This record gives sequence, C-alpha cells and structure tokens, in this order.
Amino acid sequence: MVGGDGGWAVLYGNDPINEKIYLAIDEESVESDRWHVKERVSYWVFEKMPVMAISKSSCVIDDPVNDTSNPKRIPGATIRYAIEVNNTGPGAAVDAKAEDNLSQMLDAATITKPKVLAGGCGDCKSLSGGGESGEVNGSAVTVDFGTVDAGSSTTPTQECGYFDVEIK
Repeated sequence: MVGGDGGWAVLYGNDPINEKIYLAIDEESVESDRWHVKERVSYWVFEKMPVMAISKSSCVIDDPVNDTSNPKRIPGATIRYAIEVNNTGPGAAVDAKAEDNLSQMLDAATITKPKVLAGGCGDCKSLSGGGESGEVNGSAVTVDFGTVDAGSSTTPTQECGYFDVEIK
C-alpha cells in the first residue's frame, strides 16, 4: 500500500487455485484521489499431504517337517513377510514404496515377487491374490504400492504387500 489507501487480495472464480491462482484486489476505498506507485501481494499455497504409517510382520506358512499344520522357523521353512501401509492424511501418497534388505539367514534365490492387496494385511497366513508389484534385487525387496489414496485417522486407506522366502 502506498499512501493512505490500500487493498486486500482475494481469490475469485469457481476454482481459484489450480494450475494458476486467480487473485483480485478488493479496494479499501474507491475515491477519485486514489493513486498507486506499486502494491505487492503475497500468498501461500498448501498441498494436502499424506500421513503414512508402515508396519512389517512375518509368519511361517510351511516347513519341511510339519508342513502347514504347525510350521516352525527351521531351515527349509517358508516365511511370509507382510508390509502394511496406512494413509491417514488428506492427500494421496504417490509412488509409495517400501524397501527391505533381508537377513543373510534367508535364501535370496527363493524370494517371490511382491504382491499388493487393498484393504490391509489381516491374517498373515491367509494372504492370497493381489497383483505383482515390486522387484527383488539380490536380498533387497521393493514393494511398490503405487498411489495410496487419502484417508483419515478413523478410516485410513490401507494397502498390504507381501512376499515369501525360505530360511537357509
């Protein structure tokens, strides 16, 4: 503001913030003696951000002695790792990935390609289906969740990634 008169920046239009910001100046006073040398307008734009939480669990789904009835963590047993992500924020998480480096006690050659399910992990042993999404590079596993939609603290958006590997 220069002089005794000034203005107030306001957003206008049906969609004032998209690829452009549509501003107008609401003049404090409209008099014939109004004059401007320069006026500055500042604004902040906040993006809706995701709020992510991640958890990892494992279960034994098979072993060479007990099969699937009461499997134990022994050499040759198959372990299932389940990685669950939750988005409780107002914005989507784009290109969400979880990376894990597995122990040398596991046989990297037996790692299955990760799969992703919507709706959370639930019971580790009963996980099935889902689309393959991620990669295995030696003992490093990347689960690719893609876009995890916005959620809330009471109804988070949940995704589950899982893969299997054998104990050496």
